[in-house]
Amino acid sequence: MDEVEAKVKAALGDWQAGGAEGGNKQAPQDGVLDAATLYLVDHPGASQSVIRTLQPTIPRRHPDYFGLLVLNSAFGGQFTARLNQNLREDKGYTYGYSSVVQWHGGPSLLLAGGSVQTAVTLESVSETLKEFRDIHGDRPLDQEELDATKEGILRGYPASFERPGQILSHLMQMALFDLPNDYFTTVKRNIDAVSIEDARRVGAELVQPDRLSVLIVGDRQAVETSLRGLDLPVVLLDANGAAVQ
Repeated sequence: MDEVEAKVKAALGDWQAGGAEGGNKQAPQDGVLDAATLYLVDHPGASQSVIRTLQPTIPRRHPDYFGLLVLNSAFGGQFTARLNQNLREDKGYTYGYSSVVQWHGGPSLLLAGGSVQTAVTLESVSETLKEFRDIHGDRPLDQEELDATKEGILRGYPASFERPGQILSHLMQMALFDLPNDYFTTVKRNIDAVSIEDARRVGAELVQPDRLSVLIVGDRQAVETSLRGLDLPVVLLDANGAAVQ
């Protein structure tokens, strides 16, 4: 510890925090855009494009936590979820395409994406946006999907306690989000309680297909022209996230 402290002080001892500047001037403080926007980072010669589609969402302690947990599992949280079945199994664009909610005490982050062949970057982005629109309301979750998703969550849940590191992670979540001591005994009951009406309402209220940020890292020369055909704003960024012309 003494050695680590000495190295940290030597490297950062005179560092002072300052106000952050730069970044995307179009984004409001809550992180929600007025319109879906594409952000393109050039990686010349890339054989694949990395796609990340994201939006802010509810905090971890929100009453709709379990509703969004179930909805996201059906959307992209399991191998049999919509995103993977579409872009991998049906289209063959990718080895895997998924979604996850990164939970926080404040606004959380709903994130979807994967790596796709450069030649199908446009098609992959289009299908991703379509899946967001579908789960939002164009093709809402049906009862069969809901039942299969809830079963998948519950069958996989015990395996998340197999190793000490997994147990520690669960305990950290309890401390971080101030969850009750009996939380683990209530999970099944809360997941079972998510109805088809709940899932569809959560999709309609919390999924925002018209206000998404879509980040694409790939060969600009190969993908930019076709992406502009989506008729969405395109912002070019460097590797540090600064806008470029």
